[in-house]
Amino acid sequence: MPHATKTMSAKVGDGLLAPLCRSMRSGAPIRESPPKVYENVIGSVCIWILFMEMAERLSFYGLTGSLKTFLFLNLDYSNFQASALANIFPAFVYLTPLLGGYLADAHWGRYKTIFIFGMIYIVGTALMTYSSYPGNVMKWLFMLSLYGLISLGAGGIKPNVVSMGADQFLKGNPSHMNQQKIFFDYFYWAINIGAAIAYGYLAQMATNGSGDISADYGFFWSFFICAIALTFAIMSFLLNGGKYILAPPQGDSLTKFVRIFGRTLKHHYKPVIILVGVIFSLIGYAVSVVAAFVSDSYVNDILAILGCILSFVGIFMIAAMCIDVSWVDSAISKLKRKATPIPSVTTKTSQQTIKGRSMSLPTQASVSKHEKRDTPENEKNQANTTENFGEGERKLRTNHEKKGGGNDVVVCIEKQSSSKKKAEKDPSEKELSPEEEEAVAVHDAKEMWRVMPIILAATSFWVAYGQMSSNFISMSCQMDLRVNGSNQLNASVLNIADSIAIIICIPIFDRFLYPLIERVKGSPYTPLQKIATGFIVACLAVLAAGFIEKQRRSARVMYEGEISNCSEFHMSDISVFWMVIPFALIGIAEVLIAVQIYDICYSEVPTAMKSTAQALQLFTTGLANAIAAGLTVAFQADIPDNLNYGHLEYDFFTIAAIEFVTYLLFIYAVKDFKYKKRNVETREVEIQAFEVKIDKVSRPGELPEGAINTGNGQNKVSA
Repeated sequence: MPHATKTMSAKVGDGLLAPLCRSMRSGAPIRESPPKVYENVIGSVCIWILFMEMAERLSFYGLTGSLKTFLFLNLDYSNFQASALANIFPAFVYLTPLLGGYLADAHWGRYKTIFIFGMIYIVGTALMTYSSYPGNVMKWLFMLSLYGLISLGAGGIKPNVVSMGADQFLKGNPSHMNQQKIFFDYFYWAINIGAAIAYGYLAQMATNGSGDISADYGFFWSFFICAIALTFAIMSFLLNGGKYILAPPQGDSLTKFVRIFGRTLKHHYKPVIILVGVIFSLIGYAVSVVAAFVSDSYVNDILAILGCILSFVGIFMIAAMCIDVSWVDSAISKLKRKATPIPSVTTKTSQQTIKGRSMSLPTQASVSKHEKRDTPENEKNQANTTENFGEGERKLRTNHEKKGGGNDVVVCIEKQSSSKKKAEKDPSEKELSPEEEEAVAVHDAKEMWRVMPIILAATSFWVAYGQMSSNFISMSCQMDLRVNGSNQLNASVLNIADSIAIIICIPIFDRFLYPLIERVKGSPYTPLQKIATGFIVACLAVLAAGFIEKQRRSARVMYEGEISNCSEFHMSDISVFWMVIPFALIGIAEVLIAVQIYDICYSEVPTAMKSTAQALQLFTTGLANAIAAGLTVAFQADIPDNLNYGHLEYDFFTIAAIEFVTYLLFIYAVKDFKYKKRNVETREVEIQAFEVKIDKVSRPGELPEGAINTGNGQNKVSA
């Protein structure tokens, strides 16, 4: 029996490594039976994805939690340069998700992408561990492993793990939809459980040793444990591959997105400004990265300030132009008017078979697309446009207007796989026409552009977040680290306050705080309102750090006491546990901002660009770390090796100002944002774009497939 043509319907594995083996068979035409329908998807399937994320984050934060201290004490970098390099590492890590997201969406699929980049990640951690062995530290190999292999591997898998987890829920099953809503909370839980273990144990081991492990070998053994944890994480994910729904690559949507953008450049001023903003951001990113490696203080200052200015200006330009994305329609319309016009004709339909289904297809258009798009009636119709997001079948709806009344026509077309090697197609099967393909591509482009202000606004939060691995650690190292007498706490352990705050706040917020706020305000507490609140909390976090630093510097220096275990100076007589306040506040802000961003980048973007959207939001994290590193370098005169002679609080107060300004701009930018109205019963999603309706192939637990035209403008789902 010949293979059925592979469609966008999800695939499922039937053995341990069977999914990987099949994905390696490039272009094999496969259409497999649906997976077993689990009632508890999180406990039966997603648990392995969550476990992998937890173990991978344990490894990642175990490697980076004491990175600044290792660079300062073991690789002989200065205090400010060690902080800058610690900030720059996430900038490298979160650049590569763009590659991982693109490959997953366009070519490999998420499973294969996670496998390949995971192997690179494992090799990187192994080499980094080897290069840190006491007495044989190899600086060049350590830096190559860290900024090369680990950056590539960690970034490559990052955008695909959360999207793959969200793929496991059947889109028409109400129980699954409710589970998907809390999956993002569980996902962030997994991240922070791993981080808590890394900061609570591995960071302490790195500087103080543990049991029979002396302090001299602390970093080596903590890195070794990280390498083992990562290997275990990737292997556990692969060995449970038979349980996963594997959404296949859905075509090179990113290239189509860029092509649509390129076509608009000559026909509207906004895409030109966006292009300039993109160039500014990338140059600023690169300049900030270079600044972290430059030792000359004068050149360093110039590069750091230039990088920060270019990055911020570029981000502002892009976000400002994407508040209203109607320029996409306008530019495409102007472009088409220059081409051969489409004549206006009356509507007729013909009965054709598409993928074995008898459907009514429009053979002529009632009016030209350009005339229709510019009419007030069309603007009214666009407000009622709906879109169904699934993993397969697409439905394109066009409302054809005539003087005598309207005539709704529904076209059901299964989108083909991106694979070039397909089984021979049935002659009766119909592909999307060029006009329909363009409508889908333009619609997808608008869907991506409209979430860009939200994604880019989060950059300022990640600037504050980056302080936890750099300047928060620097000031903590000169506070009283003693616990139980003379034993000193590793300052990196304070990151556990961020993780614990997240683990505690996620269930409390979801079950008690959010419902309470909604009862008080009498309306839903929306994701964007949560993000706005998060900016205020982040502002308070860095303000608190600034005031604590002022108190630390005015406190008595304990010259009679021990020297700090993570700096070369005596500690000040102020407890390091005061730093729990800014660390915990960053964690609360993270719950309000990061969890919502994950959801928006999955639920509010086109199906074929979900991994790419996650990659873009991760890239802003890297961009923020580059900016934070640039700010650190710009304030290097106020961040000497001995902070008692500096003004580190200036850096914190500057970041607090950035958070508050972002809050004000964010409120303005999203005031007219319209969420997709997801209805579990009809799976319809309200949009404000092209008249496009996208549905999916019916699967067990989902809605029945097929729609019929009743002839009176009302379409119903067939029984």
